[in-house]
Amino acid sequence: MLLLLDCINAFFTDTVPPWSCSTFRPIPLNTCLSHAVHSSPLLQHSSGTLLGHGFSGAVHSFPAFGSHPALAVKTFASQNPGEDTDTYLSPILNEYNLASLLSHHPGIIKTYDLFTDGQHWHQSMEYAPFRLQDLVTGGKLSKDEVDCVFAEIFDVVNYMHGLGVAHLDLKMSNVMVGEDGRVRVIDFGSAVKFQVEYENDVVFVSGEHGALSFSAPEVLGGIPYDPKLADVWALGVMYVCTILGRCPWQQARTFDESYQRFSSRPEDLLELLPRHLRYNIGRMLKIDPAQRLTMDEIVQNGTLLQASKGCLNLERLAASRAPNEYE
Repeated sequence: MLLLLDCINAFFTDTVPPWSCSTFRPIPLNTCLSHAVHSSPLLQHSSGTLLGHGFSGAVHSFPAFGSHPALAVKTFASQNPGEDTDTYLSPILNEYNLASLLSHHPGIIKTYDLFTDGQHWHQSMEYAPFRLQDLVTGGKLSKDEVDCVFAEIFDVVNYMHGLGVAHLDLKMSNVMVGEDGRVRVIDFGSAVKFQVEYENDVVFVSGEHGALSFSAPEVLGGIPYDPKLADVWALGVMYVCTILGRCPWQQARTFDESYQRFSSRPEDLLELLPRHLRYNIGRMLKIDPAQRLTMDEIVQNGTLLQASKGCLNLERLAASRAPNEYE
């Protein structure tokens, strides 16, 4: 697979590298920095500001300079001693390729470039300053704004599924909000292609993906599953978390008492939700994935999409600004 790995274009020109590329040119980050060391604030603070870190790496922000917007740069974890290079690079390239494919949607964080400095691989992305999790836990969103946010998230995931891609790590901290007040879904490290173009068959996946609290029962059950229906479950849990201000269970396994109560009496939880959404969220949280709504059905269902898009109040968001996570 051929990629353009050109950090000069990503950082220091107005031209974003094309998504379909014809050359493979890993360019050392230090070389890129030396080209504009006297002209760019980014170069003077090349380590950036840490936004978040996790198992796969760390993300730093770099400030805007001139006509260039601020960037977020993910630095992937180093290759382990003795680790096969193909094995190490495979998830990095998968994340970059899928993120680049999806970047045309305004609700998905834009991914610009992938490059190496000879020691680490880095991925440059659009910077979004607000984290949905902070807005929710801080009680910053009105009911109308919650409807608006989830209308946008549902639209994003429906777009992904339409391209045959499932996220598999949907959770509160993987939704950012941009300066325009619109959501940005981030982190495609667990994303999978479940459908080949021009074919209808869904490729099931195996293994645990994503955060335990948002993982569907079948994801934790050790059996192959439909990844797009696992996304639907995660979205249902996210909505419940938003309304309750906490997640309803730690994991969807029978030894979790909260989940066990839900599995035997789901109505007890659903009664805590807005009346007009109880039935639909209940359908998203069906334990049997075959009974769940699909994203297509969700988007076509007007009761889940009542608000217009981009309706978050930016002045209030600015007052709630907090360090965010791209992991």
